[in-house]
Amino acid sequence: MTKYQFLKLISLSSILVFAACTETVTITNSSYTGTGSVTQGAGTATTTNLFPSGVRVAALGTITSTDSKNWLLPAEINFTNVSFPFASDLYNSYVSGHSYANSSTATAALSNSNIATVDADGEVFTAYIFGDNYFEMYINGVPVGKDPVPYTDFNSCIVRFKAKKPFTIAVKCNESFPNFYHR
Repeated sequence: MTKYQFLKLISLSSILVFAACTETVTITNSSYTGTGSVTQGAGTATTTNLFPSGVRVAALGTITSTDSKNWLLPAEINFTNVSFPFASDLYNSYVSGHSYANSSTATAALSNSNIATVDADGEVFTAYIFGDNYFEMYINGVPVGKDPVPYTDFNSCIVRFKAKKPFTIAVKCNESFPNFYHR
């Protein structure tokens, strides 16, 4: 390829890129025919802050989609459900003495009351969870641990549970949306 052909190719490419970038596209959800739900705009806060000690707002809320379904924001979670156990701390800057140097020290600080029972005759398993921003852990559909620090500063957790093999692990993870509503 000669220098002239190269410059011509670059010039043509630039014109095509410019033309592609100047096209105006209007999208409306009134013509949407799929099976998904469409939301637009800000949600409405129902809980302004789940964790006032946190460095970020941990809000909950709702939004209604164009098909009239109500959605929980950022997602349906069990943080306030007292029957769902909190995970134990591996690192938690909000609780004095709960920032352990390593997993062995953190595990040694736990008691047998920190073990969620799925199967009474099962063996004890330990999971170390480093999640950002919120998690809930289930074994065979049974809640065994949730994040004690929702949607804010980094923390890490230990979940101990008693179960028989084989078992199914499910972890629900949520990202936060601290500004999903207008303040």
